[in-house]
Amino acid sequence: MKDHSLRIALIGFGEAGGIFGHDLAAQGLEVRAYDRLGEPLRAKAVASGVAWCASAARCMAGDMLRP
Repeated sequence: MKDHSLRIALIGFGEAGGIFGHDLAAQGLEVRAYDRLGEPLRAKAVASGVAWCASAARCMAGDMLRP
């Protein structure tokens, strides 16, 4: 079950961001991410249970595109 009381926004989903995102999502937190590299990292985020955002601003504001 996801805990929506705490929302995490990750700007950057490379090696470190991917690890953080995966671990936080596994704990049931709502995690969203954006990375300027875009599509190559989107699949990694979705596989980790992290919602992918269209921009950094949307990621932080919560206006995101769900997988």
